[in-house]
Amino acid sequence: MNLEIIKGKLLIPEEALDAFLQGRGWSWQQLARGDLELSFDDIHLGLICSSPEWWSRAFLVEPDTGDPYIYFPYQVPSLLDEGDVIHSDGAEVGKTREIGNLLLWKSFTKKGASSLVGAPEQVHLDEIIEYCIEQIEDSKVLKPGLKRHKKHPHHVITFQNRAKIYFCPAGFAGVSFRGKHVRDYAFLDEAAKLHNPKIWEEFWRSGKPGCVFRLYSVPDGVRTTNFYRLKEAAKGNVNLQGSDREPDELDGILKERKFTYYNWKKTDQPSPFWTPERQRFYEKLYGGRDSGGYRRNVLGEDGDPENPVFPWHHLEACLKDIPEYKALKLLFDEGSGTVSIFSASYRLNAKGGDKTGKEELLEDRTVSRSGFNLREVIRDAFSPIPGLKYFGGDFGFSNDPTEILVRLIIGKTWRTVARLHMKGATYDLQAEAIDIMDDIFEPKGIGQDFGNAGSALVHMLQAEDAYPEKHYDEKVTGYQFAEAYDDIDENGEVIEDKKTGKPKRKPAKELATGIMQQKMQRREWEMPPDPDLIRSYSSHTYTIGSRNIIYSKVDDHTIDADRACTLKMVIPDETGADMFEGGASFR
Repeated sequence: MNLEIIKGKLLIPEEALDAFLQGRGWSWQQLARGDLELSFDDIHLGLICSSPEWWSRAFLVEPDTGDPYIYFPYQVPSLLDEGDVIHSDGAEVGKTREIGNLLLWKSFTKKGASSLVGAPEQVHLDEIIEYCIEQIEDSKVLKPGLKRHKKHPHHVITFQNRAKIYFCPAGFAGVSFRGKHVRDYAFLDEAAKLHNPKIWEEFWRSGKPGCVFRLYSVPDGVRTTNFYRLKEAAKGNVNLQGSDREPDELDGILKERKFTYYNWKKTDQPSPFWTPERQRFYEKLYGGRDSGGYRRNVLGEDGDPENPVFPWHHLEACLKDIPEYKALKLLFDEGSGTVSIFSASYRLNAKGGDKTGKEELLEDRTVSRSGFNLREVIRDAFSPIPGLKYFGGDFGFSNDPTEILVRLIIGKTWRTVARLHMKGATYDLQAEAIDIMDDIFEPKGIGQDFGNAGSALVHMLQAEDAYPEKHYDEKVTGYQFAEAYDDIDENGEVIEDKKTGKPKRKPAKELATGIMQQKMQRREWEMPPDPDLIRSYSSHTYTIGSRNIIYSKVDDHTIDADRACTLKMVIPDETGADMFEGGASFR
């Protein structure tokens, strides 16, 4: 490497050079006389190359001015962090430059270094690639070290010292990550946009033992993604490793690796990058400081996703400490003949600004299917709660989960007090679970999504010889969410169109959702800080169709259970037509 650029200058803190000499029992006088086995230039260059901060200041330039590179104070801790990191940042705060600087530093200072940069699409990689190439091309010191820049099918930069950087767009399933195995760095930019878990699986496999993973993104407000899970685990807000009873590859990553969380805000930047004028500009651009766009792009916080059904500021206000709340999860694995049993309660935790749940583990074990007693497990998990209660259920089969929620009514307030999650359960087991929950909580009514699984369960509950004394013909009602109903309020009062004087008509899903939104806005709904509920509600989005509102179908099972419960509470049973000779009501 050409040393002319650093000769005659001290480009590192004097204290660092002092510490180096003292650590070896050397003195400045020996160095000045040339008595040591290393010259000043050797030591100086070695120390410069030991730190990405010092190396960048010595060999890189500011793209806009050509002056020696400088860092803002908030950027240095992440740059010097040698472990796994995850960034949830505002937009245009230096993420691209940090990735580029670390790539160049490692490639020029370590023979045979290998790094990978992934992103959702090629357009996200182009800025990083251009930054790296411009820094190399504009430097008399660095340019001779470049060997080749291959651009097809994906960009690869190769250096004379055999160091290599792969740039790969993730695509749909991370296929481009396959065959890439790197020793030093694996970067993922715009990581919040990668919602497909398959992409993450391929990304993790790209890192050899000792590889450092660095994840960067402006958050998108979606709380059901791997990025969100990793970020929350790094913040320590909730025990995400144990809350999910359907293990995936990320569970292993969370147990094996510890990520350090960084949050760079635009408000951390010095003038002229952040000024009162800039703040007013962004407030106007995004519609205020409390808007989702401002929180995500300026503050690097989750905020709301685009078109949220349940905005975070409404949902957050409803999160309460509910001591009686318990969640029970049962995973039936026919392949291994086992049942995983997990139960927990959740206490409110306001650490870091957003409310989250602190998990209090009650049970976590796996038993043989032959020795499993559903009635005992459910009775051990839940206790009777006095008061007026309703159930809501969304039922599935095979890999489609089942959710049963219990709602306690206290005056005008709803309180969610219990949740049963089942996966891989047969219809017989689901019907038995409803019956056991009915014995414990004694609800006034049970509302169900009348899909394929829901209709089958209604038939089973209504069978004359199955539960003859439970009167499920009066208690259980199934609802077709696409079916149109007269628009009513939470008290069951019909809402008329002011122009026609006739009742408005709405699909059942839209009707229930509207009432749920009102209860949330009025803070008349107390919800537990269960991370599964938080993720599904905060990430639920909608689009406007030609006739009706279209709600996202991703991770909506708990929400559909609440919708069915709401419909059971507000739609008078006598308004619907019985669909079964046995009397089971379908609405």
